[in-house]
Amino acid sequence: MLKSGTYRHRHRKEYVEGIVDCGDILLKVHETKTAYVLKLLEQQVRYDAPQIDDLFRNSDRVVIKKDGSKHGMSFCSGQDDWFCLYPYRVGVPYAFSREEPVLAKTETKLKKEESTMSNPKQKAPAEPEEQKKSTAAQEPQRAALPTEITARAYPVTGNSHVLASLTFDVNGCFAIRGAKLMQGKNGPFVSMPQRQTKNGYQEVVFPITKEMREVVNNMAVSAYQLALQEMTKKMADSQQAAPAAPTAPIASNAVEAPAMSM
Repeated sequence: MLKSGTYRHRHRKEYVEGIVDCGDILLKVHETKTAYVLKLLEQQVRYDAPQIDDLFRNSDRVVIKKDGSKHGMSFCSGQDDWFCLYPYRVGVPYAFSREEPVLAKTETKLKKEESTMSNPKQKAPAEPEEQKKSTAAQEPQRAALPTEITARAYPVTGNSHVLASLTFDVNGCFAIRGAKLMQGKNGPFVSMPQRQTKNGYQEVVFPITKEMREVVNNMAVSAYQLALQEMTKKMADSQQAAPAAPTAPIASNAVEAPAMSM
């Protein structure tokens, strides 16, 4: 009886005219008491006589009956892993030999993975120890990445709503420009860079968590207060450095106006 499994046919022939007659066909074969069941797994052929193409034209599964079939299969005596296929009993037969069950192992593995995905309660296969160690080594590195943010404020005068324009520096390698420190009802707050959309204005760079937004706001207010102090100091220094204005001399021939009586 023919061994069930995968069988491959390979053939290549080059003619003088340059025409290449070749084929690479992989079938999954199972024998029953009355027939042979052939399932086409792979097919790459270039033949002058396309009998194998016609055989699997309508379906990738063909049943060849042992008695009365229009197709033919022949076997070598004493061998159960080799056969010849005669589609429509014409042309040159296709010789198939059994392959090692590597593909069968792959199919079994795929079925287990599909079963695990369809049944969440079933445990997934355990990861190799090396992969676990590699994953564990990467996670602490992401969590331990430090974040250092510095802010600089540039006070704005003549605007009751905008207190200052802001720039942020993240870890010395990422800069944010176009932010503003605004005066709100509940105190100053940071307005991050925005873009106009159909639904209004949306921030394009912004803190994700409430805690980080508070940190950015406090940092911006501190930078604004520091900038005001620097401006005040510069103004005071400039006034002290400026020379005193000369007083106007009193004329010696000034005449005092006579007093007027009523």
